[in-house]
Parts: sequence; C-alpha cells; structure tokens
Amino acid sequence: MDATAPLSERLRNLRLKSNLTIESLSELSGVSVRTISDIERRVSNAPHRKTMVLLAEGLSLDAESRRWLLQPTRAAVDTRPGILPLATADFVGRSGELDSLVDLPSGSLVVVSGLPGIGKTALVVEAIRRRGHGAPVLFTDLAGETRNPTLPLQAMQNLLRQADSEGVLPSTFEDVHTKWKAVSAAVEPIVILDNVGRESQVRPFLVEGLQLVVVTSRRNLSGLDAARWMVLDSLPTQDSESLLKQIVPESQRTDASIRELVNLCNGSPLALRIAGNHIASRPNTKAGEFAARLRSEQRRLRLLVAGDLSVEAAFALSYDGLDTYSSAVFRAISLIEGRTFAAELAAAAAGNDLETVEDILENLVESGLLEATEGNRYRMHDLMRLFGRSRMDESGTRTKVTTRLRNWLLLELSRSAGAFLDHVDKPPVLPDPRGVGRPKAEEAGSWIRREVDHWWPAMRSAAQLGEHAEVARISVLLQEGFAHHWVGWGNWTDFFEIAVESARKADDSRLITRLLGAFHWASVVEHDPRAHGVQIASEIIDLSERTHDDVQLAWGNLHLGWALLRRHRPDEAMKALDRAQNIVVPGVGALFGVDIFILKAAVHAEGGEISAASDLLATFVAHANDGPVTARQRNARMASLEELAAVCSAVGHYELAIAAADAQLASADQVRSESQIARALINRARILVAASLIDDAAEDLARARRLVGDFESDAGRSPVHFALMEISRSIEAARSVEETPSQATD
Repeated sequence: MDATAPLSERLRNLRLKSNLTIESLSELSGVSVRTISDIERRVSNAPHRKTMVLLAEGLSLDAESRRWLLQPTRAAVDTRPGILPLATADFVGRSGELDSLVDLPSGSLVVVSGLPGIGKTALVVEAIRRRGHGAPVLFTDLAGETRNPTLPLQAMQNLLRQADSEGVLPSTFEDVHTKWKAVSAAVEPIVILDNVGRESQVRPFLVEGLQLVVVTSRRNLSGLDAARWMVLDSLPTQDSESLLKQIVPESQRTDASIRELVNLCNGSPLALRIAGNHIASRPNTKAGEFAARLRSEQRRLRLLVAGDLSVEAAFALSYDGLDTYSSAVFRAISLIEGRTFAAELAAAAAGNDLETVEDILENLVESGLLEATEGNRYRMHDLMRLFGRSRMDESGTRTKVTTRLRNWLLLELSRSAGAFLDHVDKPPVLPDPRGVGRPKAEEAGSWIRREVDHWWPAMRSAAQLGEHAEVARISVLLQEGFAHHWVGWGNWTDFFEIAVESARKADDSRLITRLLGAFHWASVVEHDPRAHGVQIASEIIDLSERTHDDVQLAWGNLHLGWALLRRHRPDEAMKALDRAQNIVVPGVGALFGVDIFILKAAVHAEGGEISAASDLLATFVAHANDGPVTARQRNARMASLEELAAVCSAVGHYELAIAAADAQLASADQVRSESQIARALINRARILVAASLIDDAAEDLARARRLVGDFESDAGRSPVHFALMEISRSIEAARSVEETPSQATD
C-alpha cells in the first residue's frame, strides 16, 4: 500500500475493493453520502477522525488496511494546531544564515548552535516561515540543558500529537517509533528539535520521509552523521541597533544611547531584547538612563531581566551542568582580558596542566559557554565573562587567579622580549624558574604581537600594584630589543609613560634615563604631543652626568637635538648634536657614527642649506653598513630618516625627501620588520603625493597594504592602517584633480 497516497485515493480504492457504492457505504457506516463524496472528490482533505473511524468500521477492514486509511495525511497535519513558537515580528539581520536555511535541499539535517541567547530558535522559526513549500512543521523542545530533559518517548509523542491530534498514541517507545516512521513517510514534515543537549536525543527521530530536520543546541553535536553545522555569532552592530530601534519607542531613545546599549549587550539578541523590552515597558525610562545603570559590570547581569527573560538564567542553565573541574576552569578564564586567548593562557589562569585544560576547553565549547576561533584560540562573550566573574566572586579565589595569571604573562613577556637583545649593554633577563630557555626571535615576536591584549593589561596592573622594578625591567627589555620590530603598535607612548613612572618609583636612575629616551622616541614615531622633548632630554642629560653614564649622556644630547629641531631652533639643535657626536664611550668609541649625520642634515634642510644636507645624507648612505648597529640605534636611524624626509618635503625639496625615504626603506628592509617596511613605504608614498608622483605613491601604498592587511572596523586598526587610509584619500583627491581639466574639455 502506497503510504504517500492521498486520502481520497485510499478511501475510493478500499470502497471499490469491498464492492460498495457510496450509498451502501453510507448505510453501513452512518456517514452521509455527501461527506463520503466530498472526501473522494478531494473537497474535504482533512475530515474529522471520528468520521474516518466510522468509515473504516463500515468497510470491515483488516488491521493493515485500517492503519493505511487512518494514517494522517499532509493536508490533515497542515490543519492541526501546532506548538511552533510565533515568528519574531521584529526579526533583523542573519541574512546569510536565513538564505542557507531556506535553500536547504530536501532530506537535510542541520544543527544550528551558539551561545545561550544568541537567537538560534528565532532564526530557525523565521527561516521555516520564509521557506514555505506547504510542508507541515512539527516542533518540540527537548530541554537538553536542564536537569530533566525530555525523554525520546515523550518528545516523539508530542510530535505525533501535532500530526494526529485525536489519534490514540502508543505507550511504548517501540510502538511510538513505528508510528513515527509511518507518519513521517506519509506527510514528509519539517521537524524542529529545539534545545537539544546531546546527539542521542536526535537520532531516534531520523527516519525516512522527513523533508528537513533542524536542530538547535548550545552544543556543536559533532557526533551526528551527515549533518550540516551552522554556528551563530553575535549580531553585528548595525543589526543590533536596528533591533533596539524597533523595540524602543523613538521618544525614549537617542542614537548615542542605542549605540551604548549595543556595546553593553555585545550583540547578544537576548540581552538586546531584554534591554529594549525593559525600556519600552516603562514609558518614563530613557534608553540613556538604563544604559548608565548597565555600565556597572557588577550589576549588568542582574539588570538584564524582563519578565521571565533573564540573561543570567540562560547562562546558568549551561553552567550548572558542569563538573567541578570544568566549572573551575570556566571561572578562571573569565578573568582573562582580550578578545581571544590560547589554551596555554587558560592553563596558567587555572593553575593546571595544558593537556587537561585543553580537554576542558573543548567541553566548554561543546556546552555553549565558550567559542572556538581560528588559530586554536578561544573567545568568551563579554556577558558570559561577567557571568563567570560573578561565580568567581562567589568562590573567593579571584585574587589568587589574577595574581597567577599576571605573573605568568610577565614571565612570558620577559622571556620573549629577551630573545631580541643583541648587544652586551642590556638589563638582566631573569632566569625562568620553570627551566624553560629563551624562544627564538621569530617565535617570541609572534607571541608578543598575538598576546598583546593580555600582557599589556598585565603590565598596567603590575604598575598599579606597585611592582615597579619588574615593570621597569621588562620595559627596558622591550625598548632595547623588540619595539623597533613593531613600530605600528600605536601604544608605545602610553607604555613607556607608565614605564618611566615605575622607574621613578623604583628610584633607578639608570632605568629612568633609558626609559625617558624610549618615551621620547615613542612620542615622535606616534606623533603624540604629550612628551615634552626638550624637558625629557634635559632630564636624561642631568641624570647621566650625575651617574657618569656616557652612553645615556650621548643619547640625551641626541634627543635634545631632535627636540630642538622640531621646535625650529636649528643653532641650538646643531650644538646638541655636536655634543652627542663627540662623546666617546670607553670601549665603544663614538656611539652614533654616521647616524648623527641624518639629523644634522635635517637641521641644514630646515635652514635652507640643501647642498649641505644632501652631502651629509650621501655620507650616511655610503657608510651606513660599516659597523654593527644595535636595535636602539636602528630605531633612531629609521626615525631620523623619516624626520629628514618630512623636513625636506615641508620646504619643497622633494628630491632630497625621496632620497631620505629611500634610505629609510633600505634600513627597514635590512631588519626585515614588516611594520617598519610598511611605515617607510607610507612615508615615501606621502612624499610622492606631495611631489605629484601619484602612480609611484599608489605602488608604495599597495605594497604597504599587502604587508599589514586590512580591517573592517576601526577597532582592529592600528595607526599604520589609519595612515594607509589617509594616503589613499590623498591619492584619490590628487587623481580627481588631474582628471578635472580633461573632463571640462570634453
């Protein structure tokens, strides 16, 4: 018997097989002639079940034929009242995910996963609404994250009840499953299994005939065969703002307050909806007022409650199911700053071995409390982080974990910075108590860049807690070796300002002089006006003379000459540079060699003496590679060449400016620092634009962009990226000016 046959065909075939007319069947069953006729003519596609039972009795059917006649049809299911949640009237965003779900081929199994409150169910319901196709939709909540998840028997009975509201449901799982297979083959439904906790909850439902099975879960459910996976991320900023604006009346909001709420909710649809509902349900409450209350990290989760909706309750459902070890790791990693983190950092926070913590992190991902990202790293949603910290406060181990985490980060930073030291005049690199040797420079540099969102807060925290000697020592390690490899970081001025203050509080004159010079260098390369160059250089000179430190005395005079040049005091600048050049360091000789000629050339160019400036630059280029150069000297060399190029360009001597930029690029190429090369290319492109050499500037711009990449939002950009954008706009403006005359002629 054809399980897909329509009801009209089943009844007609069985009646003719019994040699009955419509009138005779009417007499035997008590069902009117018109009703039977309507069924067979497909006028009535969903007759009452009692009617069909009477017809089955009138036909005196055997058990198999009776089941065939009475099994529900697609049309019958379409008319049954289901329990599918209502589609969200103000649904926004997720266009890519919606298109993928709407276009899924028949027979697909898809798992939609993500953090609690990320909008999984709302997305699925909206997609099914848009999908259409007339297929019946069956929905059940498996409550997989609760202490009492729905049993397979109960869930399957629930789905069958939606398909056949008046049928008698079997009481054993075997019989229910048999009926489920028959119903699925007959009506080809779309099945939504919501809030699944494990793969075993899904497998019994996977039978032949289902048009589509959509599973929502906080877990990945990677054990399911032949499934497609869709992992939901936070709503983008624009979509988050649109959602709030649809919920919050215009009279209760401003654009600024909506933006702040979006930031505080971090793209969580549940949090956004709760915040919006809270404001909208209180006509006298303004969005800005509620945002001000949410700024408190200690209160934010408690405030994100509206009726029976609660962000904290949604998170607690997953957290409460963790074992003791997993919950301890979850709490510990909630104290990690930054966007993403590696398992090594999590192990340090948890105070456990790496292998154990890696396994626990994967379990947390499966539990929907953590997200796995590229590069074997992990990410915790901001609101989830607040939740973890609230549980950490309850456990009373917060101070212990933060101390352990900070110490580990500073130790790793010290090891990595020490890998770049290449001369004898260096601060001590303390031995690693773990017996781990120094990493190679390439590995160390990658770690410093990758983990900056972690060690930079750790350094600030250490300074605030009075660990000044350690902060100053590590800062000098970075200044002496690594800083010139990452000129484009954009935070060196802030970093060395804190370092100088720590050196002062540690009362270490030798470290103060070094770090003052680094502070001045950072302010120059980052164009930050906070550092008063003349004042800083004068302090370096004074301290160096008192401590008889000829090396720092030479550097102090170099910084003074540089600062005076920037203040357009060329005569005083030249005297300071002469003093720096003439200081002889025992065992080393003149500290700067031909490098001093760069800034002297800039002084001559400032005064219009282009020939003298050109000669000095030529002398530097000819002898630049005559001897060894320290990392600090390389820094000063490239920054001085950039200064010379800027001075020459400002007075209109582009040929000399380009020559200085060429020398800067050559120096950057020697150290193989992508950030320095990109900076040099940007500097030369800026000069080429000023010289109206637009095509050449565009080539440098393209090369720099390939080195540093691009970012979609300002949050991920460094000063180098903003400089790229500035040069790009300048090139576009210059080209538009070039095209204007020809367009006018046309």
